[in-house]
Amino acid sequence: MKYDLLVIGDTPAAWEGALTAARMGKTAAVLVPHDQVAGRLDGWESLCTEWLDDLGFDEAQPNVRRSIQARLADDLGDQLAAQRVALQGQLVRYGIPRIVGDVAVTGRHEVRVHQGANGTVVCEGARILVATGADWKVPAAWSKAGAAVITPDRALELPTMNRHLFVIGGGAWGLWYARLLARFGARVTIVDGDSRCLAGMQAAELGPQIDVQLGADVLAVEPKDGRVELLLETGDRLQADGALIAIGRTGRTRTLNLIAAGIQTDEDRRIWCNGDLRTWQPHIYACGAVVGYGARRELPAAAARRAVLHAFATSQPLATRPVPAAVRSAARVELLCV
Repeated sequence: MKYDLLVIGDTPAAWEGALTAARMGKTAAVLVPHDQVAGRLDGWESLCTEWLDDLGFDEAQPNVRRSIQARLADDLGDQLAAQRVALQGQLVRYGIPRIVGDVAVTGRHEVRVHQGANGTVVCEGARILVATGADWKVPAAWSKAGAAVITPDRALELPTMNRHLFVIGGGAWGLWYARLLARFGARVTIVDGDSRCLAGMQAAELGPQIDVQLGADVLAVEPKDGRVELLLETGDRLQADGALIAIGRTGRTRTLNLIAAGIQTDEDRRIWCNGDLRTWQPHIYACGAVVGYGARRELPAAAARRAVLHAFATSQPLATRPVPAAVRSAARVELLCV
């Protein structure tokens, strides 16, 4: 089966890339690695911020704030699930197949999707877009600390009110989550081995509920009397009620066999691109959290559109059809990919 564009991934960026190609009159297919089917829809963070602002969360009484926080995860989940259904409905309307299975690149333009007893679908694409997203990194030894240690995608599950929490990682993501947890009533300590992190901010700018512990790497995260204890390289031990780990992401590319197309990923399994989201292979592009070097602070859906427009070298207006409100707002609710 031959297509103008093959999109690998099951993320909003992947769907937007395929839809952009279809609106240009190109044929496209979305190839979904089986372990990404029905995964969490990325993008709840900025929708969360918008909702909290609209509800006047920061000015509300404590009991009202607790009520909002308690239902927030379910409300966001329902909204994002609706957006997933709407976007996938657009794929159907444009006749874009969504092929699920074990996805593996087998040549410069060839991708095979093994579907078990149903056989293997062989696809050939003039252009390829990788938009698989990425998972949060957690050192294996740290995961033994139990439920009190979580990754950012589960941030809303962490009890916050009147609690002391660590955010391990002082980059842009760590700062965002530290502020969210502080907004929910926690006292937050950002811990990072790089004394020059904090995305260029000064510690005093973070607010009274956030302090920092910089310049010493975390060697271990361990449970301690119902709490979490960090062992720093200096030998110091710090305790808090819980910890959120935001030390970076690992691209979802391990099983894709990208090397068959001449694409070498970095140590975090992410793909290097130039400013146009083009890889070392001129017909292969990548966008979203799977991009390592060359990533910009832009919405993944916007990056997908930009990559596809560049791939087909056009700035022509796209053909459009009526689009549900949930689809129109998809880019708005996606968080900047950093």
